[in-house]
Amino acid sequence: MRKRAADRYGEKAGMVADAYRKAYPHVKPVELLSRMFSVRTNAVTQADRKAALKAAPAYVYQFNWQTPLLDGRPRAFHCAEIPFVFYNTDVSAFATGGGVEARELAAKVSDAWINFARKGDPNHKGLPNWPKHTPDAGPVMYFDKTCEVKNDPDRELRKVVDQAMA
Repeated sequence: MRKRAADRYGEKAGMVADAYRKAYPHVKPVELLSRMFSVRTNAVTQADRKAALKAAPAYVYQFNWQTPLLDGRPRAFHCAEIPFVFYNTDVSAFATGGGVEARELAAKVSDAWINFARKGDPNHKGLPNWPKHTPDAGPVMYFDKTCEVKNDPDRELRKVVDQAMA
């Protein structure tokens, strides 16, 4: 993991790896590496810039639900939320495993996307309040077995990564 991290972060890889290990002490090295390589910095920058326009709001989310397939080894992979957005978890059972848990989350995710498309606001009664993005608070909706909002949960990690990339 540290060797692969060094390919991206050079001599500062140890600093980055240590920051991720501190933030996620119970995950496997492969999961740490995956998190290191999928930093949300670009999404947060885009949301910050959108908020600065003081026009239509931006809403930030992170899809953390892990498929039960293959003993959960794929984890929450890139684009895993797509079947949930379109409420197609049964059609996409090859990725979601189908089932009640996937359908329940799909109802929440798809209703958020429908509300956002209709009203510019993803909030609905099936989710906790999802505030619009502001650079100071940085609210993120976590879609998982339990959906919740966290305010700028990885600010310190992003600072370390920004420092490593500078």
